[in-house]
Amino acid sequence: MGIVRPKFDTGFIQEYLDRVEMLAKTPAFFRGEELTAMRAWAVAELAFSSGVVPTRLAGLLSSDRDSVRLAVRIDGRWIPITEKANAAIDTYRSHLAAHRGNPGNFLLSNASDPSIAISPRSLTLGFGWIRERVGIHVAAVDLVNAFTVEMKARGMSARELEYITGIPAHRIEFRRR
Repeated sequence: MGIVRPKFDTGFIQEYLDRVEMLAKTPAFFRGEELTAMRAWAVAELAFSSGVVPTRLAGLLSSDRDSVRLAVRIDGRWIPITEKANAAIDTYRSHLAAHRGNPGNFLLSNASDPSIAISPRSLTLGFGWIRERVGIHVAAVDLVNAFTVEMKARGMSARELEYITGIPAHRIEFRRR
């Protein structure tokens, strides 16, 4: 069935991200699904490190990432990301280039045709694909919620979180489930 723990437990989320990273880095376990695993790692790391719902990542161009400043541009705003998220994006894009000859202009290009963006639905379905392989049920919204709880614990205001996540401040809750 998988591990069942409170979704906002930072240790639980980190264990999930570690397993997804391990999956992305061990291609022998999933022949033919290497690009899917690497994209799943990039999406999960981006969602947790930035607080941005993965469906909003679908149409980002590669120029919407600043790998030096560690940020992605969402709706014209630069949102910080972690080094790990940046590394996951680099890993996906370099393998996409190696397998398809070109990583495409989209940050998360479609693995079968890099000239088109990955669909928001595919990004969401990727969490089911991950769950089947790592045995931990975490949805995209859980990563965003964990981000908001973590940032609130570090002193970030609801207004600042609204700016980053796009979730209206009055809808952000800071209680743990």
